[in-house]
Amino acid sequence: MAARAPPAEHSDLTELILKTESFALNSASDHPMENLWLGDDRLTLQSDADEQLIISISFRVTTKLHSLRIKSPDAESAPTRISLFANSVGGLDFNDVTEHPPTQEIELDPEEVAQGVTVPLRFVKFQNTNNVTIFVAENGGAETTSISLLRFIGKGQDFCDVSTIHERKEG
Repeated sequence: MAARAPPAEHSDLTELILKTESFALNSASDHPMENLWLGDDRLTLQSDADEQLIISISFRVTTKLHSLRIKSPDAESAPTRISLFANSVGGLDFNDVTEHPPTQEIELDPEEVAQGVTVPLRFVKFQNTNNVTIFVAENGGAETTSISLLRFIGKGQDFCDVSTIHERKEG
């Protein structure tokens, strides 16, 4: 399942994530999505009511996604079946993810996820990606799902980052 090394021009796209427009559905309030960006494996995003979780990620610029790196604190709480939806308009809820075909479905080995695994994406399906929704459908058997690391590997397009534009004051 592990991905080949990404091309040299690809890198971790965490800095390109628009965190104010990214969110998780069915997440526990004491284990929020913000924990994914801190780099501390002890802090996790955890589902609340059951193992299912929706993670919606928006990017500052259009991206080309090569692979996904994911890690969980243990095999039981690790995602085992996820669906990815590229460029979903308006965000997806739990009804939407079961009714619409995903861009890619991925089966994960929970032992590999507990160690941290990089999963290749269908590169041609993730060109010109502005947002990605991840639906965690199942985990390794725990009541809730926990994710301690989530990284997208790829390349940002050479477009202007509109979130950094400031008005210029005429003097």
